[in-house]
Amino acid sequence: MIIHCGAFVNSVLPYSQLKAANVSGTHEVLRLATYPGGKLKFVHHISTLSVIPPGVYDHMVTEAEPLISNVGLHEGYAQTKFVADQLLLRAAERSLPVAIHRPGRITGHTKTGSTSVEDFMCRIVKGCIQLGSAPDLDWMLDMTPVDFVSDSIVHLMSLGPMPLQNSPWKVRSCTTPHLHHTTTPPHHHTR
Repeated sequence: MIIHCGAFVNSVLPYSQLKAANVSGTHEVLRLATYPGGKLKFVHHISTLSVIPPGVYDHMVTEAEPLISNVGLHEGYAQTKFVADQLLLRAAERSLPVAIHRPGRITGHTKTGSTSVEDFMCRIVKGCIQLGSAPDLDWMLDMTPVDFVSDSIVHLMSLGPMPLQNSPWKVRSCTTPHLHHTTTPPHHHTR
């Protein structure tokens, strides 16, 4: 089994500067999983909900719906993760066991509060505190604690390559290949 959770996360850099880490890195993981003379390895790839273009779909996108277009993905990060997901889907079509996990915005640990201080949301909150002011926005925020994400993915991995229905972790899932959107429903408006 291979767990691929490596990515260069950046909301500013273009595709060309993120491709080596996010696309070529995934390609190398697939080469490792299919190494000649070795046993095929189940690849668990940690992707992102950012591969679903905002405003393109007029309905909730589930794991059962193929993402066939990157139209509407303007950030290099989302574009590279979309291409990496496509590489994995093609590998699954060729019988490589694959699971793509797409967590929502990952935030701090529920008990320790430990988080990445470089994260977008952390920077927004820090900036608001420093300014003593906050924007008056009616946002729908998807924030999923890191321990929930990791526990959910470990649980799903322990189930192996089989159909996943009615998961107690509130993770919607489907099969062939396995796709998992990991969030903490319901989403909350933040004002």
